Amino acid sequence: MRRLVGIVESHIAPPTNMVWLHKGELRYFSNGKWVLVGSNPVTLDNPVEGASVNAPVIKLGNTTEDKQNNIKVCSEYSTTDVISIDVEGIFQGLSYDAIGIYHNGTVSILEGNHCTVFDIDFNTGQVTLDSKYDTSKFLPYVDLEIGNSAETKAYNLERLKLGHFFVQVDYGYGVGSWNPSTGGHAHIVTAYGNTVYYNLAADGTVSKEIESPDLYLEYVNQGGKLSPTDFVSELVTLIG
Repeated sequence: MRRLVGIVESHIAPPTNMVWLHKGELRYFSNGKWVLVGSNPVTLDNPVEGASVNAPVIKLGNTTEDKQNNIKVCSEYSTTDVISIDVEGIFQGLSYDAIGIYHNGTVSILEGNHCTVFDIDFNTGQVTLDSKYDTSKFLPYVDLEIGNSAETKAYNLERLKLGHFFVQVDYGYGVGSWNPSTGGHAHIVTAYGNTVYYNLAADGTVSKEIESPDLYLEYVNQGGKLSPTDFVSELVTLIG
């Protein structure tokens, strides 16, 4: 089962479990490519990108008819489908008539910088609010390459931004900061729980500064029983 976790506005493609907002268009990743929202529903048997179609409708009301409609709509798509869908009705005093993205029982609606996510119960058809967030408050995301070749530096300079940002380096994720005159640093956590620090030079060179294992993970692997909070408190006490 795959669940889309949010919307990212970026000049480069984000992780494939996100919806990508770029130049005013929303795209999702399916069958090895980024597909424009509003095109034909994409399944393994219908990997088509092209003409828009009349979207199915999810009803926000509490009537039996509304809920039966939602159950029917959800039953027509598999857990891997990502489709454009119409959302209609009144929810918590707000009127909706918008196009959203449906995937595995959730509907995401992006209006300006505001994203609203609804959950749909497959059994009852009841619609509930999952979350609301402001995409303008998200940090930008950049993907950097390690190295100092002319090609690598040019690639990185196209993506580095003044200030703070989320960053991916060598299959690890974290946060970074950079200034075009002084350079910067990135703090990355790997899939093995190690912490890696990278130097982000002003000319676009990216190099590893230091890599250290996760002390708490190592402590647990050695049979430690303290909680993360108690472990940090004990460590602070020992350091003084």
